[in-house]
Amino acid sequence: MLFKLFTNATGGRQVLQPTKLIDSRISTKAVVMAITLALWLSACSSKPTEHESQENGVTTPLVVDESISKESLIKGNDATEGTPQSKREPAINLYLQQQADNPIIVAANVLKDYQQAISLMEEKKWPQAQALFDQVILAQPQLSGSYVNKAIIVKQEGKLLAAQVLLNKAIAANSLNLYAHHLQGKVYRLQGKFEQAEQSYLAALAIWPDFAEAHASMAILLELYRGRLLEAHGYYCSYLLLNSDDEEVKRWLAGLEIKIKRAGLEIPKAVPTLVEAQIAEASVELNSDDEQSIDNKTAPPSEEPNHE
Repeated sequence: MLFKLFTNATGGRQVLQPTKLIDSRISTKAVVMAITLALWLSACSSKPTEHESQENGVTTPLVVDESISKESLIKGNDATEGTPQSKREPAINLYLQQQADNPIIVAANVLKDYQQAISLMEEKKWPQAQALFDQVILAQPQLSGSYVNKAIIVKQEGKLLAAQVLLNKAIAANSLNLYAHHLQGKVYRLQGKFEQAEQSYLAALAIWPDFAEAHASMAILLELYRGRLLEAHGYYCSYLLLNSDDEEVKRWLAGLEIKIKRAGLEIPKAVPTLVEAQIAEASVELNSDDEQSIDNKTAPPSEEPNHE
């Protein structure tokens, strides 16, 4: 990821800001971040191979940071990974909007530690990265991205309970951190808590309906763990609406359609709209404290199975 430091026009302090993170659930897609005006600490995630199935194809993004400029907000809300969809309005990303409205300034030394920790994660140097994130948390405990990144690390080590504790802290720090909700859903799934996993994915989609990886995660969960094939079909289609060039997911969808036919069900007719009806069921509460507090350090998450 590319980071850019510059001096804040008002305070003369250095801030960091990523504009965009891209995660793909199937093939390992690089997380792309542009830094612009404020601090946008996100979590760097490597693609796990939790199950040799689809789910391992969807990765969880790193959380880089939360504060961003208005320009970054526009780019983030307009960006959908894949072929641009000219016939529909991009959904608002409440997490990015929060960062734009309440940018956070981070001390230069803290920012340096955070960036170094992200680099160490990319090199899979987990202990060193953990140590630096601990320093960042001591200095600025309100940065939710630090907790998400630590959760990614312990999840890699198979410590699911520890990951849940960290993700709860991340969500407590910023309830709009969609990456925390998404990763929490993955952890719940690994624990066999499928209802909670579904609610976590829906919470992430309530924050950003165009969150492609969350659509993929929902599709995998519903198909492989909940047996709700028709609903899974809708989420796969939503993912492909956002990532129309993803050949692997197209193959998954084709496989699902075979299952649907074998079950004696009718394959839903393709509708060029995102699955949104159920997203409302998991609306995220934004307290006044959250509106004024900081938020986030999470990068886009993406680490789903290879079709688990």
